[in-house]
Amino acid sequence: MDDTTTKTMTIETIPVETHLDIIAAVLQLEDDYIDIAVATHLRQLRHASPTMFRVWTVHGAVLTRQVALERLAALKAYALESRRRLVRATFRYRVRRAALRLAPVLDDHELRHTWRLGDNLKVAVEEWHAADDELAMVSDRNAHLRACLEPGYPSGKLNWRRSSSNRGSGGSEQDCVAGLSKTAWQY
Repeated sequence: MDDTTTKTMTIETIPVETHLDIIAAVLQLEDDYIDIAVATHLRQLRHASPTMFRVWTVHGAVLTRQVALERLAALKAYALESRRRLVRATFRYRVRRAALRLAPVLDDHELRHTWRLGDNLKVAVEEWHAADDELAMVSDRNAHLRACLEPGYPSGKLNWRRSSSNRGSGGSEQDCVAGLSKTAWQY
C-alpha cells in the first residue's frame, strides 16, 4: 500500500505564518528584554534555515515592534501600581518620621516607645527603598521597550498621557496604547 498521504515536514516546508508564530513565541521568551531574546534564542533559529532567515529579515522589525507594544501596554498598569506604591511608601515614611521627631522626650524607663517609633521608621525607609527600586526597574524596562519602538514610531506618538482634549472624555485603552511620550516617565 502506498503511503502518499504523509509527507515529511522540514523547516523549509513550513508555511511563512508558522515561521512568524515561532519567531513571535521566541521573542516572548525573555520577560524584560527583547534584544536578549534575539541574541540568545533567535540567533540560533535564524541560522537553522534560509527560509527562517528570510522571514526574520523581512518581518523582524514589525514583529519586534508588535511585541514591544504588547509589553508596553502590559507595563503601563504595573507602572501605575508601582508609582502608587512609591507615593504610599513616601507618605508612610514622612508620617513616621514626623511621629519620631514630635514624640515627647521620655524618661529612661519609657525608651521602648522611642525605640518602637525608630523601628517603625526603619521599616518605612525599607518599604520606600523597595518601591523606589521597583519604579526604577519599570523605568528601565520602559526605556528599553521605547528603544525597540522608536524606529517605527516618532517619539511624539509614544505618549501614555492623554491629550488635553481627551482628558474629560475618558478615552479608551487603545488611545493610551496608540499614543505611548518620553515625558510619561517624568514624575
